Amino acid sequence: MAMTPTYRTAAFAGAWSSVGLGGIEAMQDANADSLLSGNLATLLAFAVFFFVPVLFLVIGRDTGAFSRTWFLDPHESAAYWVVTKRALVWFVSAALAGAIVSLAASVLRML
Repeated sequence: MAMTPTYRTAAFAGAWSSVGLGGIEAMQDANADSLLSGNLATLLAFAVFFFVPVLFLVIGRDTGAFSRTWFLDPHESAAYWVVTKRALVWFVSAALAGAIVSLAASVLRML
């Protein structure tokens, strides 16, 4: 099954990253066992919630490497701009989802 990155998948990846990494951080703050287990959990969380979604849902597997002179080639600069717009959608989505999760967590702490 080929996954084609779109703006919708980039927005989903941003929300997934924000909610997942925020949850891992809250869980680690609640019970800090050992340094090794905390580092392994952080590494696994970054793989699941950051690297894999960004690679598959934002950048895409079929996006080739850009040359050093990508800005001189119209085809390469157009492809670069598409990936940049998806990255911006990912970032804004992560910021909005993080703000909503943070707001919900602060409201729950007040109860």
